[in-house]
Amino acid sequence: ARLHVPDSIIQQILSFNSLDVELYKHAQKIFSEQRELFMLKNSEK
Repeated sequence: ARLHVPDSIIQQILSFNSLDVELYKHAQKIFSEQRELFMLKNSEK
């Protein structure tokens, strides 16, 4: 049988998950910007 998880714990998990998603999106943006700069610099050669 599944144990009951208190609502406060569920809310904390959801909050942390939201922060993880936000961090992931930010990292994707930085990666994309760096990749673009790399491509521009290497296309000039």
